[in-house]
Amino acid sequence: MRKALNFSPALDRPHLLAAPVRAALERWSGAPWADQVQVAEIDPAAADSHELCERYGLDPAAGGTTLIVQAIRGGLARPAAALVPVGARADLGGRVRRHLATREVRLMDRRQAVAATGMQHGSITVIGLPQGWPILVDEALAGQGELIIGSGLVRSKIKLPAKALVEITGAMVTSLRRERPGEVEDQAAREGPGGDHRGHGDQPAEGVDCSPS
Repeated sequence: MRKALNFSPALDRPHLLAAPVRAALERWSGAPWADQVQVAEIDPAAADSHELCERYGLDPAAGGTTLIVQAIRGGLARPAAALVPVGARADLGGRVRRHLATREVRLMDRRQAVAATGMQHGSITVIGLPQGWPILVDEALAGQGELIIGSGLVRSKIKLPAKALVEITGAMVTSLRRERPGEVEDQAAREGPGGDHRGHGDQPAEGVDCSPS
């Protein structure tokens, strides 16, 4: 039997938010959509993609996978994040690389991503990332009414208007998906920080990931 998630205003339940996520939401507490940013507790054992959607009846189209990457240029690595639809193949070597204006894009090491974001592996999200990190959001997600993403903690999920997520993060909205099989390697499906593909993110364990994270 499917269970319904009990969502309520996120800032009323700060214990369900990672510290960086909570701080980011507090800065936007006066926004007209603030009460629509909500959080619900989940069973961490069901945080993995398909199981999360199946148990709680979530729509995979409303979820995204957060990839924490490094943009490599001139021997320097600059951290960044990309939010793509669950199950989609991120074009890291093409579109993501071009939008970050870099020569190479790599998934960040899992332990490094956890340390850099202050969030738990399996629930890293684009809200609350360190200041100055470029954030990209796929246009398919930005066009959704509501999204379900990670809270920074594997025990909960956030629901919010897509427009609120873009405003909070200051993200660039663009197409990040591969168009044709074989265009680039599907790095988002490999084990890696984004990998297990819960690598980091907004999959059920990082977002709503109801498909690979």
